[in-house]
Amino acid sequence: MIKKTIMKVYTDDINQLLNSAIYKHQKKSGKDLAQSKYSEFFSELCESIHLETGTTINADTLYKQFYIRMKSWDRSEIGFSVDYLNCLSQYVHKKDYNDVFKVVFEDENEIPEFPWEHPAFPATPTIKIHCDDYKNLWVKDESHNPTGVCKDRFAWEVFLYYRSLMKDIIIKKKDVKFPRLSLISSGNAALSIQNILRIHGLPNLKVIVDKKFIDDGVYLALKNSGCEIFPYNLESKRLTSEDILKETNNRDGKDLTYGYDIEKLSYYDWMAYEILNLNPQYCFVPFGSGDLMKNIMEINHKELMSKRSSKRFFGNKEILQKCKFFGARAENKNTRMKMLYAKFNTLNKKEDFRYFFDKGTCSKESDIVFVNEKEKYLDKALLVAKKNGITCEASGIAGLALLFQLRDEEKINPEEKIIIVNTGKINLKLFDGN
Repeated sequence: MIKKTIMKVYTDDINQLLNSAIYKHQKKSGKDLAQSKYSEFFSELCESIHLETGTTINADTLYKQFYIRMKSWDRSEIGFSVDYLNCLSQYVHKKDYNDVFKVVFEDENEIPEFPWEHPAFPATPTIKIHCDDYKNLWVKDESHNPTGVCKDRFAWEVFLYYRSLMKDIIIKKKDVKFPRLSLISSGNAALSIQNILRIHGLPNLKVIVDKKFIDDGVYLALKNSGCEIFPYNLESKRLTSEDILKETNNRDGKDLTYGYDIEKLSYYDWMAYEILNLNPQYCFVPFGSGDLMKNIMEINHKELMSKRSSKRFFGNKEILQKCKFFGARAENKNTRMKMLYAKFNTLNKKEDFRYFFDKGTCSKESDIVFVNEKEKYLDKALLVAKKNGITCEASGIAGLALLFQLRDEEKINPEEKIIIVNTGKINLKLFDGN
């Protein structure tokens, strides 16, 4: 049985262990990591670990969550799942991790459970980008999530909602029915949620879509995934929760669009900490529903105002208090950034964020800005992302496009630390119907 426990350990110890495992495999195989395709090298390393220890770990996880992640990690401590630590330690030292290295501590209240296959904090890597004269430009890359998008974090919270109902049934002996869930979606959220629902045999998601704003491939994936689809002209009127439940024939169910039954601040709270702990001087975030931007601002405000910080927070308050946060929006329905357009978005005005911008918990120059698609900023962002190995689509990399747009206007110093949040690109192969 795979353990899901997270162990908080010393960064230097992890670097030593990982480098030792790589060196051992290089010596055994005669292959040099620097001269190999990383995917092939780590696949062969994991096969070597399996043959020698009898345990199996995922090569993609070892590469992305350990190797890439450690390149940008500058803290003395880090958290990893016990099964991976023990596999590596058994391969190198023939002993479990605890028998070789020191453990900082384990705290059940602050231990991550996401991603569910290999819990870690941070859950996704931050990758340095080489572009123009930027000296400190990084992408927080959510494409490394299970379905390739940050909405997997939202999906996990949905699963936790169902899990709490399971506990009521099993432990408290309550007679509880699993409600069907309804959602308005442009694709990513619905697919991420449906993915985890079908993994656990939970009721299929009911989803309202407007085919004008969804690519054909995404619409086919929604059908193949098992979602119950309800086409609707979303520009005709603003739907309330009651409307959404009615349109999806879900009289006794719950609406996720407005999240009254699932606290929306928890959707991206871990992600917000991962971003803030990077101590950005500029932070660019795609702005669709606005939930991600709001979560980041809420957590930043909370931590800067609190005398007692969360154990998840180790950011520099002085830097974060001056950070300029920018939300990248799509202006019209013909946009290539389809995930960022919604005529009746409930958080569609910069005034909705003025509370945070004016409270001294970030720079007052923070703003919500339309990406100018008449210029080549988005094309450049997509090209730069591709050259740097970032998996994305137009909506997900909108923050980078906005950086290029504001470069001269805002007099952005290319030597200051800039974090671009890439919300990823859905992996349609997961929903090909096979």
